[in-house]
Amino acid sequence: MLNIYDSHLHLKLDDMHLFFEQIKLLKGFILILNTNDELEFFRRNMITNFNENFNNSVIAINFEFIDESLINDLKNCDIKFGVKIHPRLSKLTYDSINKLKLFLQNLKNKNLLNFIIIDNFYYGSDLKYHINLELSIEIAKKFFDINILLAHSGGHRILEYMLFTRDLKNIYYDLSLTINYLNNTSVALNFYNFIKFNKEKLLFGSDSPDFSVKSALTNYNEFLKNFDESYKKNILENNFKKFLKELK
Repeated sequence: MLNIYDSHLHLKLDDMHLFFEQIKLLKGFILILNTNDELEFFRRNMITNFNENFNNSVIAINFEFIDESLINDLKNCDIKFGVKIHPRLSKLTYDSINKLKLFLQNLKNKNLLNFIIIDNFYYGSDLKYHINLELSIEIAKKFFDINILLAHSGGHRILEYMLFTRDLKNIYYDLSLTINYLNNTSVALNFYNFIKFNKEKLLFGSDSPDFSVKSALTNYNEFLKNFDESYKKNILENNFKKFLKELK
């Protein structure tokens, strides 16, 4: 039986029982902390025993909330973390990119830049914040020795993402949100080729609690049945470990 690793999991602050039910299906995960409320809950209730309670798991923190105090708390608990970048939530524009690269370089200089996750699902009418693809490419080229996960893989622009980023060796993908939200649409026709050509770079992701781990796994398996077992082994397990390198 394959172990399942989830690259994109959120807390359910008003129902943590649901969070614990979801992770029963998982061998490990990346916990995404997008908001200050999520981060503060984590610091109050989870940070001390995180490594003990959640084997093979790490966290990714919205870059806006990463400061010396947080870094010291994480160091004291021996927790490795990644950087989460969400252009729409953080209201990033093209003018923000250079400042963001300086922030990331500062972390790298301190050996604190372990991995980066960039949100790549397009939503909303504020088009000036839709810099996801261009930002991802710039960051990947600047930090070519750091693994970067393109969360949601571009949503409705999934084929474009594959064609524009496959040559960047440090870029990985997941279909969290996208495989559920856009299933049974014309976009889903592109999932087959996306999986076919990204056997070594695609991770399983659920985006729980918006979509359950079980429902995401069902949709992944529906597409994976067209490929040999090695695809499933890579996507559900091996690529997660490769993405995180020696962190866990």
